[in-house]
Amino acid sequence: MVVIHYLHLLYHCNKNLHYLTAMGFLKVFAAFQAVCLAAQASPLRPAQVTERAVTWSTFSNVKIFGPGSGFTAPGVLYGRTAIINETLYATAENCELAIDLIVLGSEVGHDRRTDLGGLCVADNSGLPVSPIYKSQDAGKTWNHVTDVKDTVNGFGLTWEPDLYVLPTAIGSYPAGTLLLAIDSVPKNRSTYKIDIYASLDQGVTWKFVSNVAKGGAIYEPFMLAYQGQLIVYFSDNRDSRYSQKLTHVTSKDLVNWSATSDDVTGSQSDRPGMATVAALPNGQWIMTYENGISSGGGYNFPVR
Repeated sequence: MVVIHYLHLLYHCNKNLHYLTAMGFLKVFAAFQAVCLAAQASPLRPAQVTERAVTWSTFSNVKIFGPGSGFTAPGVLYGRTAIINETLYATAENCELAIDLIVLGSEVGHDRRTDLGGLCVADNSGLPVSPIYKSQDAGKTWNHVTDVKDTVNGFGLTWEPDLYVLPTAIGSYPAGTLLLAIDSVPKNRSTYKIDIYASLDQGVTWKFVSNVAKGGAIYEPFMLAYQGQLIVYFSDNRDSRYSQKLTHVTSKDLVNWSATSDDVTGSQSDRPGMATVAALPNGQWIMTYENGISSGGGYNFPVR
């Protein structure tokens, strides 16, 4: 029962807190977040749960960012958060699938333009970016810090960001480094790249670190540090034996990456995805993921 409840909690932490609401607003629910952070406290992500002087209280429906009338549902989605000391950080995916671009308006200082009714937060070149927001009052108010931009591919930073704070130094990157892993994909989806960017000044400036994986369709990176390595889990469509599988790679310096190792495989029609991993109090580990199963011409997505 403990494992079941923990699985249920982690699922809702990642589906409700870290994702955006169906209305397309990035929101934070402080009471729920406190429980999620406690549930995720582990040797893997300890830098995200540290002692803080900020007073935490219960509130709801605090909007971090609203996409405005230029966006249609869902507007923005796939929100992710991280904590450095008393400061909360948040980002989100700002592109709906298979569409073109819209540049965000005055809320973060960009010009607004619409390209064939698209829905993507972008820089002035029209490439999607990953916006960074922060809160220094326990999530009650939020400010836009910067937009992380693709500086290597010319595709933009497209889908499924993950924020992570290094709990210990890895390679030349010290403890406290804020990392962003994200899919960089061109409009025609001719290739997929999961790239990592790093900030050494708590989210103000960002630099490209390395490419984690590339090739066919790869999605949904999730980072964690373990025994001096960074592990990146992701959903992988590159193996012709499976519709999709869960794999991971590791690095001791954030630059050079191992070959992929399989974590979850299934039948040709199964599509496991969106993995998260955490340590249990008894020293064991738990992975949660959605398991897309073909049924009646569509897919069901139970959580395992």
